[in-house]
Amino acid sequence: MADPFGVLDMAPSLLLDPEEIERRWREKTRAAHPDTGTASPEASRETAELNEARQRLVDPAGRLGAWLQRQGAENPVAPTLDPGLTAFFAEIGSVFTPVDELIDRRRQATTAIAKALLAQREVEAQLSLQEIMQSIQERRSAIEARFPAFEDDATQGRLDEASDALARLRFLQKWEAGCRERLLALLEE
Repeated sequence: MADPFGVLDMAPSLLLDPEEIERRWREKTRAAHPDTGTASPEASRETAELNEARQRLVDPAGRLGAWLQRQGAENPVAPTLDPGLTAFFAEIGSVFTPVDELIDRRRQATTAIAKALLAQREVEAQLSLQEIMQSIQERRSAIEARFPAFEDDATQGRLDEASDALARLRFLQKWEAGCRERLLALLEE
């Protein structure tokens, strides 16, 4: 993947305004679009590259990963969970396991009465998943709030905290996706 900051002609910063990212992406996409008559023969490749750059910069973990690469971080992701995240993962597991069992029971239910008997548990499971997602969002926001400090640290060659934060963000994203997947499964008819 090309450097997303360079693709969108943006300063390599963690503090980018999402509206500015969108504006740059629209301008560059418009210029590369084959219908403009001024597009290059490689317009589809260029458009795909612009889309990927936008996606990475809009996503805090993607932006942090790209920024760390620009800073020269060799291995920007820590291989293990910190103790706080390990405890949170255990909490998530204690919600995911019964939700998965409930989803399986619901799929096996063939009659309306069997499905109705599971309705209250489904509502409780949805609420539990939403609580976990709220906690994930709070943790992600706390990490994003540290972005200015990461940039300050980088001026002194310190990237360890930012690298650890990237690992945490990626775990949180994975768990959030798991919550969404389970919520959707519970909402299926």
